[in-house]
Amino acid sequence: MQKRFAPLIAALLLCGCGGTALSQRAIVRAVFWQKQGSGYAATLLTADPASDTADACTATTAAAATPALALSAAEQALPGEVFYGQLELAAFPDSSSWQQARQLGALLYDRAAPAPEIALFLLGEQDSDPAALLPAMQQTLRQNRLHFGLQQLFSSDAGFIIPVFRPDGYAMQLLTPDAAILYEPPLQSQLAAVLAGHAGALRCRFGSFSVNAKTNLVCDGETLYLYLRDTQLQSLAPAAGQDAADALASALYAAYGALCRDAAAAGADLYHFAFWRQCANKIGAADKPQPPRLIIVS
Repeated sequence: MQKRFAPLIAALLLCGCGGTALSQRAIVRAVFWQKQGSGYAATLLTADPASDTADACTATTAAAATPALALSAAEQALPGEVFYGQLELAAFPDSSSWQQARQLGALLYDRAAPAPEIALFLLGEQDSDPAALLPAMQQTLRQNRLHFGLQQLFSSDAGFIIPVFRPDGYAMQLLTPDAAILYEPPLQSQLAAVLAGHAGALRCRFGSFSVNAKTNLVCDGETLYLYLRDTQLQSLAPAAGQDAADALASALYAAYGALCRDAAAAGADLYHFAFWRQCANKIGAADKPQPPRLIIVS
């Protein structure tokens, strides 16, 4: 009988029954860390109970010598019990190393369930109000079918590749225990996100063209097929002198080669090529197999 009602009891507790009601809690929707001198500032965006708008937030900021102290100080400044059960997004300083990003991620694990819904960005030093940045970040996630979850900081000790927020889109940062590489060109950064499994679209300018396409990857261990669907290609310069589809293919092949070289130099399987080879039963053919050949299918 107890086992039968266990899920119901858990749900009631999460909703506030048997404890502090949600209306009396400070519901954290986003956490922003930024460097401040030699220390850190932590901003908590919490749901605004006084607003009729569901997405309205209030910002509470505190600074301290370490990220943990800054976060604790911001929590203490909030009215009521702090609740992380609806946390949607977190932003770390874009100067964070691999070790620092994992330390910040561990602070969130201590407070919130490691839910895949928690999306992460790196963020540069900006004067913008985090409450104003949150909707822009959410729009970037939706438009680009982009998501880097909290748990992905810890999925491999070799490294990861994480989105960096930009007002007009996003870049990608490769972080390993010994290296950091920023991919700023839009097509290169978005291809990196697609290869790593963090994005499902290409939506950017490249050269004198623009592309908007949904993506899907299929790999047989030796050949990687990049499928482009609902593709919209546009020439931004009438005298470009090159077919848009050819220009896109050339740019993607060049970006793919550069990304694979960086991953090999870092010694990290950022794009899951070993996983693809295992699925195709092709492990053991070489100690360090070459990246699969890329074929673009549109």
